[in-house]
Amino acid sequence: MERRYVPLRPLSPKATGQERGTEFESSEPRKPRIGVSVACNDCRRKKIRCDGQRPVCSNCQGKTNQCEYRDEGGPSKESRDLVVEVVRTLGQLPTSEAIQYLHGLKEESDALTILSTLRQGLTCKQLEADNVEANPVLDDDGQATQQEWRTQNPTAYPGARDRDTNLFQKQPYLGLIGSTLHDSYTDIPMSDQRPARPENENMRDEHQEPHEKFHQLCDSRLHKLNIHYWTNVDIDNDLAAKCISLYLETDHPLLGHFDPDLFVSDLVSEQSEHCSSLLVNSLLYWACQMYSAIDPQTDHIAIDFCTEAEGHLTAEYYKCDDSILVLAATEFLCLGYLGQGRDHAVLRYLTEAANMAGRMGLFSTEGHVNEMKSRNYDDLTGTAKTSHMYAAWGIFNWLTSVSRNLDKLNDHY
Repeated sequence: MERRYVPLRPLSPKATGQERGTEFESSEPRKPRIGVSVACNDCRRKKIRCDGQRPVCSNCQGKTNQCEYRDEGGPSKESRDLVVEVVRTLGQLPTSEAIQYLHGLKEESDALTILSTLRQGLTCKQLEADNVEANPVLDDDGQATQQEWRTQNPTAYPGARDRDTNLFQKQPYLGLIGSTLHDSYTDIPMSDQRPARPENENMRDEHQEPHEKFHQLCDSRLHKLNIHYWTNVDIDNDLAAKCISLYLETDHPLLGHFDPDLFVSDLVSEQSEHCSSLLVNSLLYWACQMYSAIDPQTDHIAIDFCTEAEGHLTAEYYKCDDSILVLAATEFLCLGYLGQGRDHAVLRYLTEAANMAGRMGLFSTEGHVNEMKSRNYDDLTGTAKTSHMYAAWGIFNWLTSVSRNLDKLNDHY
């Protein structure tokens, strides 16, 4: 059944325009409400909206009641920190000076000025204290006591038990590290030795440039060096002698991988008891890196020495014959790789040197205890004993210096 509805009249044009205007007005965004942190007391009491205008808000304008605000914020963090800093600075000053500053600043209204003045006074006081500490109290003899130095300089003079200061002057220690280059020239003709120079000439040498001073060889026997007997690397005899001399003067007193006098003697006389091609190439691999600070071209030559030394070392490994010369050469290769930042090679050669020293019985290690006990170095005499003493001292120094940062070696030795 079809339903019939009453027809509706169309909306008048005027009403349509009003409706559209209403829709347009409703589409306009409302103004955001302005937030007020603190309302006035009258608006708070009436619980009406307050615009927070000061000194009189819009609701209180024209009224007889006074528009008052209750500040609930309190002092800011900067103000509180400033007060704390002023009190702390006053506490660091002596009482008499603090009172003087209070009397002098009581009329000052700027807090930053007050703090700046107090800090200036504290700085002057600290400088006076530093000057007193820089001049330690002297005893009756005019010397500062050890306890005073430790008290005033705890970092430079840490508290520690007294040690024998003459320990390193004893003969056993000097016999290991003392270079015998200048004390063992009895077999050298007097004409080969360097004559004494006047005192004024020595003073002139002190003012020479660094590269001029290093032209002076530490051992006159190095002038007779024929480096091409030991290596195929293209290097001048004079330059090779300077590199070896630089090592003997600087690093060898600390490292001490071999007896320097025996090494130089066999190096110049082309003997193989205390010198070898492997040792010479390994030594120059490191010495050329050192000398590159004086002559940069030696840094490129060092790579050639490394290549030839590795070839000789591979041949020695095939022989499976440990010796103090191979041990010293392995340590020099490790040192050279360390200078070039090749960490994996450093670890490999350092481990090999430690294992070789253990097999030779130079110290006790896990896995080589029985073999070490079977070795008896008490029967060695003369140059053989000296060479083994240097080898043991050198590997000990090298392992101590390098392996402290290598956990793999620390767990084993």
